[in-house]
Amino acid sequence: MPKVTISGSFKRDLDGLLLVYSELASYGCEILSDMVHTVPKMKIGAYTGVVIRLNGKFLTMHFTKKKEREWRFAGGKVESGEHAFGCVVRELKEELGVEAASAKMVYRHTHAVDSGIWTGYYFLIEPVGVPRIMEPDKNDDLAYINADRLEELGSHPECEVARLLEEQDKKV
Repeated sequence: MPKVTISGSFKRDLDGLLLVYSELASYGCEILSDMVHTVPKMKIGAYTGVVIRLNGKFLTMHFTKKKEREWRFAGGKVESGEHAFGCVVRELKEELGVEAASAKMVYRHTHAVDSGIWTGYYFLIEPVGVPRIMEPDKNDDLAYINADRLEELGSHPECEVARLLEEQDKKV
């Protein structure tokens, strides 16, 4: 196998992703070894999704600058040196102006997009306070919507997360 020197933003993204995997492994989560790539110019990154439920519906935000999947869960990219849990706590404050009373990772989604591999970590959050738009230049509306509506809007993997949680509710 050829040796590849990793530098610049690629190295920062890989380091951030490995920190996330390291954190998850410490909790006994399965780690996919095929996620470590040595392909030049391939971006590897991680992001978090904030899942807040109320009366069987899920809090979504309207992202004004997105051309696809305009309605999404709050969340964002895991920064270099940051763990997934730290990212979700930061994004809660930055995007919704609330803190977490509890947080549980409920879903992981890995997909190829924009010439890279991205892994999303979705956390079910019990917020402290009332979520509100904190970044009006990025978001112009909040709505609690059900899984069917998420699917209609093309909001994947948000729909997958919602369906998974609904199925878990049926088993209880």
